[in-house]
Amino acid sequence: MNSKSKARVSIILGIISIAFGTIECFTPIVIIGTIIGVMAIVFGILSIKSEYKNKAIAGIILGITGVLIALIWFYMILIA
Repeated sequence: MNSKSKARVSIILGIISIAFGTIECFTPIVIIGTIIGVMAIVFGILSIKSEYKNKAIAGIILGITGVLIALIWFYMILIA
């Protein structure tokens, strides 16, 4: 997989992780959102040294945001 594909996958996974992280109804979906967010971060880091650095950074930021949202919802589900 080339760097362009990794950067693109990082952005797509980051967006999906945010979408799954905002669904607070089901705990398994929140966990899946966290896993997908971590995958977005990994793909972003793998493609950061290429010419697609901006896309990689965007994917990393989206992945971190998705993981944080998912963890906040997971914490709120455990407390409630």
